[in-house]
Amino acid sequence: MAQLKLKNWDAAIHDATKAIQLDEKNSKAYQRRATAYLAQGKIRAALRDLTHVDPISKQHEKAQKALQDAVRSAPKRKVKITFN
Repeated sequence: MAQLKLKNWDAAIHDATKAIQLDEKNSKAYQRRATAYLAQGKIRAALRDLTHVDPISKQHEKAQKALQDAVRSAPKRKVKITFN
């Protein structure tokens, strides 16, 4: 969380990845890593992470907002988004 507030995107991604390695169901870590990916313009990576956020977790609302933002920004960034 601190890395996100400080806008240390690479460190935030690293920390979240470590948390995910310890617990693959850690919705908060996926949501935080997605936030860092979005800040770096890595839309596809962010979308991949946002699909891992558990719909009943407290992070779901944040993830939904981040997903909407990513989809909205995709045309500006010329990113093709496909949902499987």
